[in-house]
Amino acid sequence: MEAHFDDDESFQINLKHSQLFVRPNSMPDFVATAVHEVGHLLGFSHSTEKESIMYPTISGSFTAGAYYKLHSSDIANARSTYGVCWASKFNSVYSNTNDGKTYISVNYFSYQFNDMRQEVEPSWPRLTYQVFPVFDKVDEWFMHNGRMYLFKGDRYVFDWYGAFSPQIKISDKFHPQLTYVDAAFTHVDGKMYFIQKDLVYRWDSKGTTGTPLRFPLGAMEAGWPKPLKQVFPGAPESPDTVFRWYADNRVYFFKGRVFYIWDTQANKMMSGYYDTNQWKNVCNSYICSAPGNCFHWDN
Repeated sequence: MEAHFDDDESFQINLKHSQLFVRPNSMPDFVATAVHEVGHLLGFSHSTEKESIMYPTISGSFTAGAYYKLHSSDIANARSTYGVCWASKFNSVYSNTNDGKTYISVNYFSYQFNDMRQEVEPSWPRLTYQVFPVFDKVDEWFMHNGRMYLFKGDRYVFDWYGAFSPQIKISDKFHPQLTYVDAAFTHVDGKMYFIQKDLVYRWDSKGTTGTPLRFPLGAMEAGWPKPLKQVFPGAPESPDTVFRWYADNRVYFFKGRVFYIWDTQANKMMSGYYDTNQWKNVCNSYICSAPGNCFHWDN
């Protein structure tokens, strides 16, 4: 199968946003045309919906500088023909009480999840580096006392009045043995919990150590780390990510394509586990030359 592009056309892309997520300033729009043609290759016919990517002319839904997004009819067609996508795992999830949204990171992409509709917002995903220009991908992120923390490998950063701090070595700040984190979150007691394999570390922000140049303030509590199975019985070892959802105040443990729920009122794990495809439209996405080579296209 082949897609045809008219040689007489001078197609446009947004060079400022060369990750191709943002429309150019003028027509004809190369990305929209390419997606339209791919739609035909996938078996989709023209649509009468003017906002649909399958509308006969791409001028119908063109807005200069806007983020690309699929119309609900396009999504419904793709779902009915090919099924619902299902990411192999979530790298990180955090709940943002400032904007009432949940953010999910998969590989190099981040999704803004609408908690009311229980699905991804139409103009997402976006490259994580576009959303938080510090790491190309993250191992974990969470909010603590109104401040965001992002972890990757043996480093972390925190937001500082609209910018991010320099990268700080995790073991230098928190604990010599905490060289990386599998998961981290702020629990109902207001303390940070860090999970590494089968161990849990707890950080008390009311501790005495720290400097404003190296948040968080506080100290690792004496007697920690403790076994994960002792602190959270029933939790999976080396979880992919953990977060506490503001919507129900429960703690969610993700591992592969399933998640477990910790009931913070009963202080125990709820029975059974659940499929992550309940978080609709979160996929393994690659818009790149090859997996692992899909970021910093500007370079």
